[in-house]
Amino acid sequence: MLERLFPGELACFAATLALPGDSRPALSVAALLEPAGLDERLSRIYGPQLLKSQRCVLVSQYSKYYFMALIPPVLAASLLHDWRLPLAPDALRVLLGENGLPQAVQLPDGGAHWPDAPDDPFQRFAELVEGNLQPFIQTLAAHGRVAPHVLWGNAGDYFETTLRRLAELTAASLAPAYALLEARRRPDGTANPLFAPVRYVPQAGALQPRRERRVCCLRHRVAGIEHCEHCPLLRRGPE
Repeated sequence: MLERLFPGELACFAATLALPGDSRPALSVAALLEPAGLDERLSRIYGPQLLKSQRCVLVSQYSKYYFMALIPPVLAASLLHDWRLPLAPDALRVLLGENGLPQAVQLPDGGAHWPDAPDDPFQRFAELVEGNLQPFIQTLAAHGRVAPHVLWGNAGDYFETTLRRLAELTAASLAPAYALLEARRRPDGTANPLFAPVRYVPQAGALQPRRERRVCCLRHRVAGIEHCEHCPLLRRGPE
């Protein structure tokens, strides 16, 4: 199934998906977010002292690996094939690398073609945004004592990166996904947490604008770690 959805150069989008029967160790999403287990992994990866002093930073960085595994294949399958992958958190499992970081998501089944995929971006991506990302971010933000918009910024960064990569590899319409990123508000009037996660800022004397995240991921707060190249703080100066 994965070879059919992601042939040739698109195989990169299958790298973080696993199907039923995969024998690699995996955790449910609930177990991934269970406080004691999460703290144990964060402490093992980053060190207990850093967990104590910079919990919010570590949680932000950890979230990136989940988003990196989940978002690209979901967007690619939907936009290229109108293919609906099953994303309910209680049905997904997360494969961890030896370092304890999320490496792939294991689906309960291969999903199905969506013959009447809606044009409305909030309907099309409701299972991803409302069904999966929102509860994941709410739970992780509360445990990490980090503002949810920081984690949404991480998710939006991978969302936009995926669209740029798809534009390089295919001629498929990416309009529904870009429409989601361009909407300030959800249909119910609440703020869209994925609005404009990335902007392109003209630079004096440069041929290309600078890609810039709207929200900083906080990584620079750890001593010895530099700002990421897309950090918004680099343009307006240090905090």
